Amino acid sequence: MTIPVRLAVVGLGWIGSKHAELINGHNTCRLVGLCDVDASHVPVAEQFNVPFYQEIEELLEREKPEGVIIATPS
Repeated sequence: MTIPVRLAVVGLGWIGSKHAELINGHNTCRLVGLCDVDASHVPVAEQFNVPFYQEIEELLEREKPEGVIIATPS
C-alpha cells in the first residue's frame, strides 16, 4: 500500500480550486491545506474538509506538505 503524497494549494481562484478537487479525488494524494489571501475562499477549504490559511508560512509550518501547487496570478 502506497502512502499518499501530502499536497497543498496556494491560490484558490478557478484553477487553484480545480487542482484541489483533482488532488482530493486521487487516491495517491492527500490534500492537507489550502491558502489564499482572500478569506472569501474559506468555503473551498470547508468543501474539502481541510484547513484554510491566509499565510503560506503558517500552512507550511503546520501542515508540512510534501508539495505545494502555486496557482496565483502571474
